[in-house]
Amino acid sequence: MSFQSPFAHHQTSWSNCRVKIGSVIQQLGNIDRAIRDHAKETLIANGANSLPTLAEILRTYKSWDDYESRGQVFTLVEDILVTIGEPAVDLLISLLDDERWGPKHGAIYCLKEIGDKRGIPSLVYALGWDDVNFTTEISEALLQFGKMSVNALKQALLGPNVAVREHAAFCLGRFQDADADLALIQAFSRETSTEVKAAIAYALGRPNIAVALPTLLLGLVDEEKEVRIACVVALGEIGDRQAVSALENTLLDDDPEVREKATEALQQIRN
Repeated sequence: MSFQSPFAHHQTSWSNCRVKIGSVIQQLGNIDRAIRDHAKETLIANGANSLPTLAEILRTYKSWDDYESRGQVFTLVEDILVTIGEPAVDLLISLLDDERWGPKHGAIYCLKEIGDKRGIPSLVYALGWDDVNFTTEISEALLQFGKMSVNALKQALLGPNVAVREHAAFCLGRFQDADADLALIQAFSRETSTEVKAAIAYALGRPNIAVALPTLLLGLVDEEKEVRIACVVALGEIGDRQAVSALENTLLDDDPEVREKATEALQQIRN
């Protein structure tokens, strides 16, 4: 799986079709519901021909503040795009590459709701964005895709982007899927990034995942304290008494935070 930006493959001349965007916005935001409904129904009926207009409206939302001041129109545009469905997918993928808040947020939401698997690679790639609000939304979208997302996220663990690997690990852990857990375990041993190794450990920290024990126990002696802490916390969450002896040894760790977390994990297992 290539991790060059997939957005470029979906770029097209959406902006070539110019309409009076302001007029459409006024109709969608009108206090008269009949006017709003008529505008919405017309845009839906026009299908793919409405996409340039809808994209331009999303681009007028440059921040969350814009959404707070006129969120009704934004929500209607999202509803219209979701209703148009499959013909909107290429546009939505291209909008993920827009720097403005509106296109990004709208694209994530609509791709999630439409559920077309073509959106998965671009959403996985977008996990590398430096914005926790967006990456949280993307994770939720990928979870909604279900099993279809797992293979793409597994491949992401092999990619060069540290942020993508880190968020992919957290996302895989939320699937509670045997294939996803195995991919995380395999990735832990080869991972060189402290942040990603810690993310993998946290992702494996769920009750009764005995298959993760050997990996997490080895992580208790990792040279990086962040990894050791993550493994200690994960073992506490798993709650398997097989980890007690190793955690007791961790009470002698040189780092006080590791020792503190080990004490908490032991209490968690014993209670």
